Amino acid sequence: MNLIEVFSEGGCESCERVIDLVTRFVDGQDIVLRVYERSADIDMFHARGVIICPATCINGKLAFYGEFATEELQQFLSNSESAYVPIATSKSKPTASWLHRFRSLIAGLIVIGALMFGGIQS
Repeated sequence: MNLIEVFSEGGCESCERVIDLVTRFVDGQDIVLRVYERSADIDMFHARGVIICPATCINGKLAFYGEFATEELQQFLSNSESAYVPIATSKSKPTASWLHRFRSLIAGLIVIGALMFGGIQS
């Protein structure tokens, strides 16, 4: 049995889309889905090392930051013996979904930087 964990944040439209996609994906399959909300489940966020939402872990491993396609989810589940944890699984030309995930990651890093260094005055 596989376990998929989705980490979300209130008011996050991407989070809602990921939850909807994964909910539809697991329907009728032998997969457990757990959804964690940052404000209520901060300990799970820390346990998995999740900083940016949405984040999706599969069987305890970080699989995706941001949105992804059903095909990418299926590919990750099929390749569960992989020694690496892909954030972008596409090996071909960058696609719109890959670009969206990359932009989401960069935006998250900018926010973290602003939070860390925002109080420093020059």
